[in-house]
Amino acid sequence: RGKRSVVIATPTASGKSLAYAVPLLQRLGEKRSSRAIVLFPLKALANDQLAKFRKFPEAAERLAESGAYEGSTLKKLRGMAGITVRTLDGDTKESDRAVIKSEKTQLLLTNPDSLHHYLLPGYQSKKFTKTFWQHLELVVVDEAHTCRGVFGSHVANVFRRVIRLCRACDGLGPEFICTSATIDNPAQLVKQLTTRDPVAVTRNGAPSGEKAMILWQPPE
Repeated sequence: RGKRSVVIATPTASGKSLAYAVPLLQRLGEKRSSRAIVLFPLKALANDQLAKFRKFPEAAERLAESGAYEGSTLKKLRGMAGITVRTLDGDTKESDRAVIKSEKTQLLLTNPDSLHHYLLPGYQSKKFTKTFWQHLELVVVDEAHTCRGVFGSHVANVFRRVIRLCRACDGLGPEFICTSATIDNPAQLVKQLTTRDPVAVTRNGAPSGEKAMILWQPPE
């Protein structure tokens, strides 16, 4: 909401996915023209997260139809209920890709390879119009620690192409939300990847059970 890029570097099972999913979906629900891309390192992760992302609009629709809400709350619920979410990768059928264009899908779950090979060239082929890139507000990079070495340098160049294309389409360019449980220098890595100077969230506020450490000397 502060229009700043963010990197969340906290331990496993600390709620990183929820930390970006809620504000992301809230923004898409408030502004129908907004677009967002969530990048996962593997297609299987994107397919797994698709069902979880779709639960939010489905739940919002049930609450909106329950009659228990009105006014601004009802408006927000209806906005979130109308969010469209789809995956896009090498296994996506042409018919499904056509639906993404026709319904003007707001949230795409994909991977860096598909961003490079399909989404970006899609501007020239008219599969992804100027409107999509103009209104692309957020790019989420899940498991950002995988973007290192030679692969990381390629991804960094792809992100720079995304920013340039958005600006060429009269947009401001997206902000980035990156997550990882294993980054020692999160802000530095994300700046190298995206050119953005991110806010680093490293404090783990997730609850955890009491732990006991026991040292046992086995008998000889």
